[in-house]
Amino acid sequence: MAREFLPNTSMARLRKMHKKESDPKAKRRLLACIHRKGGKTIMEIVDAINEPRSTVTNWLKRIEVNGLDDIYDVKNEGSACKLNKRQLKTLVRDLDAGPSAVGLGAGTWTMPLVRIHISSHSQSRGFRLCADGVFS
Repeated sequence: MAREFLPNTSMARLRKMHKKESDPKAKRRLLACIHRKGGKTIMEIVDAINEPRSTVTNWLKRIEVNGLDDIYDVKNEGSACKLNKRQLKTLVRDLDAGPSAVGLGAGTWTMPLVRIHISSHSQSRGFRLCADGVFS
């Protein structure tokens, strides 16, 4: 016999959470939980909410393991800065001064100009540019 989905959470609580939820993604995840709690199969849930099977499976596993707080997306902070404080200060100073102040003759920075500036000054400034970003 299959074990019950979220055995410590009532269907009434799931429905109440779903009704109050304003985040669209969290609301869809709660809807998947309601269907699963109601005994629907993964494929029935996929058909009902029009999400890929792998997505529904991942949502339900994640929520079952980590609890209902996992209906929300976790904001990814990104990777840490690869430049030390001196290198970052130098780069910011160059960017604040503008392209013409560093010999590029343009009025405002564009991403291609920033790339040219970093590439041409990277050795003297102590950092390097590569496809993934700026590194010390």
